[in-house]
Amino acid sequence: MDAESIVSIEQQVAGLHRVAQVAVDPLAPEEALRRIAEEACLLTGASASAIAFLTESETKLRLVAVAGEDVQDLRGTVFRVENSLMESTVRRGENAIPFYPVHPDPVMESLLGGARLRGAAVVPIQCDQRMLGALAVLNKRDGSRFDSSDVRILQILASHIASLWRRRQLEQRTDRLRRELDVMYHAAQSIGSSLNLNEVLDTVVDEVAAHLPHAFAALFLLTDERTHLFIAAERGLEGEEREVMLAADEGLQAEVLRSGEPRLVNAADLEPGVEQFVPRLRIHSALYAPVKSRTKTLGLLLVTSTSRNAYTEADLKLLNGVASQAGIAIENALLYEDAHRRAEEATSIYELSQSVNSSLELHSVLDLVADSVLRLLQVDKFALMLYDSNEGVLRTYVSRGVDPAYFDRLRPTKGQGIPGWVLEFQSPVYVLDVSADPRNAAVPLDREGVVSLACVPLQVGMEPMGVMLAMSSRRRLFTIAEMELLYTIANQAAVAIDNALRYEEERQKSEDLRQYFLRVARAIGSTVKQGEVPQLIANIAAEVLRADRAIYYTVEGHRVKPMAVSGSRVATLLDEEEASSMAWVVKTGRPLLVYQASSDVRFRDDPFVQREGMASCLAVPLGGKKPTSLLAVYTLQPRKFTRHDAELLSTVAELVLET
Repeated sequence: MDAESIVSIEQQVAGLHRVAQVAVDPLAPEEALRRIAEEACLLTGASASAIAFLTESETKLRLVAVAGEDVQDLRGTVFRVENSLMESTVRRGENAIPFYPVHPDPVMESLLGGARLRGAAVVPIQCDQRMLGALAVLNKRDGSRFDSSDVRILQILASHIASLWRRRQLEQRTDRLRRELDVMYHAAQSIGSSLNLNEVLDTVVDEVAAHLPHAFAALFLLTDERTHLFIAAERGLEGEEREVMLAADEGLQAEVLRSGEPRLVNAADLEPGVEQFVPRLRIHSALYAPVKSRTKTLGLLLVTSTSRNAYTEADLKLLNGVASQAGIAIENALLYEDAHRRAEEATSIYELSQSVNSSLELHSVLDLVADSVLRLLQVDKFALMLYDSNEGVLRTYVSRGVDPAYFDRLRPTKGQGIPGWVLEFQSPVYVLDVSADPRNAAVPLDREGVVSLACVPLQVGMEPMGVMLAMSSRRRLFTIAEMELLYTIANQAAVAIDNALRYEEERQKSEDLRQYFLRVARAIGSTVKQGEVPQLIANIAAEVLRADRAIYYTVEGHRVKPMAVSGSRVATLLDEEEASSMAWVVKTGRPLLVYQASSDVRFRDDPFVQREGMASCLAVPLGGKKPTSLLAVYTLQPRKFTRHDAELLSTVAELVLET
C-alpha cells in the first residue's frame, strides 16, 4: 500500500470521526446536515453532494442540504421522485452508481451549475424500516467513477443522518410531550380554579387560543333540549357570528357528539360534514373535541384555521385533553352553582315575597325588586318598565347601573326594541350580544354599555303591565335556571306592583274626592235650600261612584221613605214599597254590597230593581248605628263595590248634610 493510499485512509477515518461528532453535537438539524453533506464531498472526492427527504405524499423529494464547490444553493427545492437520479434508491432501497445516466436529472444538473452530470453514487436513508430519502454525491473531481468504497462511506453517512433524524424525532416528541404536560397542568390549574360557570368557559377558550393557532376558537354547549349547539365562549368571532347555533344532529359535530371521539380535518373541502358558518373566514382545517362530564356530553370545542394542514395529531390530542378538563370543570361549576343558587334563591324569594307584600309604597317595592335581581343574577345593570296604556308606551320606573335620564327618554311601544318585543309577545328572551340583535336598533340599549341581557314580561293574570330587564356590561350566558329565577321574581313583583299601584290610585282618588266634595259642600252650603239637599246628595253620589242611579232615603221608625232619585227631582218616582230591600241596612246599621241583585233574596221583592234591571247595589246607613237616612247607588252592569266605595259614599253624604 503506497503512502498516498495511507493518507487517503487517514483522511477518511478523520472525516468519519468528524461526522460521528456532528451526530452527537447539539447542532441545529440544518447545520448538522450541511456538515455531513460537506464531508460526503471530501470523503468521496465529489464535486457536489445532496441530501433529500421524502415529502408526506412520498411522490416528491425536498432538498434539505447541499455542498460542494460552486454549487447552486437549491435547499427547499421540491422535485418529483419519478425519473430523478434517486428514483430506484428511494423506491427499492437500492444503492446506485450511475455513470453518464441515461435520463438527465435537471435538478442535479442545476445543482452543478448547469454542468453535465457524468457520474453519481446514491444510497438510501432509512430508519426503523422507514424510507426517509437519499444521499447522493455527483461528479468525481478527478473524472473517475464512483465505486463500492464510496458507497460504503455514503452508507455510514446515511446511518448518521438517520440517527440525526431519529434524535430529532425524539426531541420533537419530548418537546411535544413537555408542551402537552405544561398546557395540561396550566389548564387544570386555571380551569379548575373557579366554580363560576362563565369564568370556567372563558378560561377554557383562553387556554385553547393561547396554545393552538386559530382563525377562531369556540366552545359550544348543548341547549337544554339537546337539539342545538350554541356558542358559550369564543375568540376570533364578530357580531352576529357569535349568535350562530349548529344543529346537534347534522354535520361533523353530530358525529363527534355521538361517538365521543375527537376529529382532525386538514382539508375541509373534502369533508362535507364541516359547516362553514363564518363566511368571512373560510375553514380549511379544524379540530373537534367533545366536552364530556362524568355522565353525558355537554358540547364540543372547535378550533379552526384558514390554512390547509394546519394541525397535527398532537394538536388534536392537546385539544382533547383540554376538553376533558373543561367537561369536569363545567360540570362542577354547574353543580355548585345549582346548589348555591337553589339555597340562595329559596331564601331570597321568601324574603322578597315577605318584603314586597308587606309594603304598598311603590318606590319601596321597586327598590326591593331591583336589589334582588342584581344580587341573585349577578348583573350590574337593571331596569323595570311599566306600560302606560294612555300613551301606549313603556316607561322606566326604576333603573340601576345606567343613566336614568337616558332610560327615561326610551319610550318603546309594543313590538319596538327588545323590551317592546317581550311586551307584545309576552315571552321571555335572553340576548348574548345586544348590539348584534336587530331588535336593538329601534331602542338601543348598547349605548348604555349593555352587552348581554335577559328580559321577562310583568303581568297579572293575562294583562301585560310591563317588562323587567337584567343586563350585563360583559358578554355572559343566561341559563334556563336564571331565566326561571327572573320569571319568579317578575311574578312576585307584578303582584306587589299591581297592589301598590292600585293602593296609590285609590288613595289619590280618595284624597282628591275628599277635597273636591269638601269644596263643593262649602260652596253649596249657602246657596242650596234645605229641601234641595236630598236631591243634591243623590246626584253627587251617582256622579262620584259613576253609578247609573242613586237614591236618598229617610228613615222614620221602621219606615224607609225614598226622597230623591238622581237625575230627577220628582220624589214620587218611588213609593215606600219599592224601598223594602233597604230594611236590612236599617236593621243592621251596616253597608250593603251586592254584586248580583237578581240572585240576592233581599232584592227578590224589590220592584225598582226588577223594573229598572239593576245588577249591583251599594247602600250605606247615615246617622250612626240607628240611621236616620240611607244612600244607595245602583249599576246596570255587575260591579264589585268595595269597602272603600262604601266609606267614600258615606263621606260624601255626611259632608253635604253637615254643610
